[in-house]
Amino acid sequence: MRYFIAVCLGLLMVHTVWAQDDVAVVSAELNQHLRQIETWVTDYRQLEMLQPVDRRFPSVATVEQFLMDSITSEVTPEIVDEAMGFYVALDLLPPNTDLLDVYLALLTDQVGGYYDSTEKTMNTLLISGGELGDALPLLEQTIYAHEFVHALQDQHYDLESLGFDSDSDLSFDQLIALQSLIEGDATVVMNEYLLAVLEDRPLAALGLLGSSVMSGSMNLPPDTPPILINELLFPYEGGAAFVTELVEVGGWEQVHQAFSALPQSTEHILHPATYLSGEAPQPVTLTEMAVLANDAQWQQVTDQTIGEFYLRQYLTTQLENSVAYPAAQGWGGDRLQVYRQVDGDQVAWVLKIVWDTPTDADEFAQAYTQLADARFGFVTNAKSCWQGATDSICTLTRNSATVIVGAPTLELAQTLLSDNTRF
Repeated sequence: MRYFIAVCLGLLMVHTVWAQDDVAVVSAELNQHLRQIETWVTDYRQLEMLQPVDRRFPSVATVEQFLMDSITSEVTPEIVDEAMGFYVALDLLPPNTDLLDVYLALLTDQVGGYYDSTEKTMNTLLISGGELGDALPLLEQTIYAHEFVHALQDQHYDLESLGFDSDSDLSFDQLIALQSLIEGDATVVMNEYLLAVLEDRPLAALGLLGSSVMSGSMNLPPDTPPILINELLFPYEGGAAFVTELVEVGGWEQVHQAFSALPQSTEHILHPATYLSGEAPQPVTLTEMAVLANDAQWQQVTDQTIGEFYLRQYLTTQLENSVAYPAAQGWGGDRLQVYRQVDGDQVAWVLKIVWDTPTDADEFAQAYTQLADARFGFVTNAKSCWQGATDSICTLTRNSATVIVGAPTLELAQTLLSDNTRF
């Protein structure tokens, strides 16, 4: 099952049908200008264009309507339930969040272009305003360069075959790692294209002052939850750092090879040395939570690997980055199962993490104690448990593994922990 943001962003790549009057006419001058961008990209990225790309310049209104129709029709309640179980268990979103509305507002504000891997069309929006002329404004040029990389990727690597299809069994962690490779590749090329233009025409930067390209920020809807912002940015920022490291090690041939030997975790993206050394995530299994599985009042909604990226996000709900990021490092593998009450919003969950070394496990345990103390304010009389007004958490670290459980009551949390202590 795909994680929620992958579903939403993946919709930008499939089943797009434009009205005929929304297809802009490209003048001979603009066609020449676009070919110049394509030539620069193919030379820099060292990927040959195998066939012409169908270019589209849809209106912002058309794309916004497409997003709304696609997300509301194709994101099933099961997908929302899985995502919300995950977000709520890790304190990343409150249980009353309307996930569809939040994502629609976020994505419609941010989309500037996309590649449709089903129709094989490349779509660039005129977000600077105005009509399509004989040359693209610089902001749209950078978007065009980015999306053209996706077109080249598709011609050489077949993007749909990598795992974004609706039947994909990739985990949350694997999907965001895959997206980081794809978007990081395009972002590195886009950034280099922008630098090349500015080096040749320094005054062109004046047209970008205050834009997201120059400031590194985005105009986000008010009160956008931090987790959704971080999910949206990580494949571009973290992915670009990952691809840059691959290029430094082995040139673009190393990136080419990465599309055959895909990164398997966000640990690979965050720490490229683990990818280059072939360090694979460890498989993790959980003991069946019979007390929940056999209770008709509870339904399992999530059974996933969350990875180092989401583990970081969980820790930063209470801890500074300077504490959370080192504590998550040394991640070796994990499994998260979340159950939700059938007639309520409460969740019960178990997260088991395996670490590279016992030292990594101890460092995480110390940081997690800080998180729990900050969240609950005090420890209960039960060893390694914390109790609040609406939920409780218990945890155990032994050797190179950690188990964390959460439940509406301390008694249930203790039961879930005792069921998963044999490691």
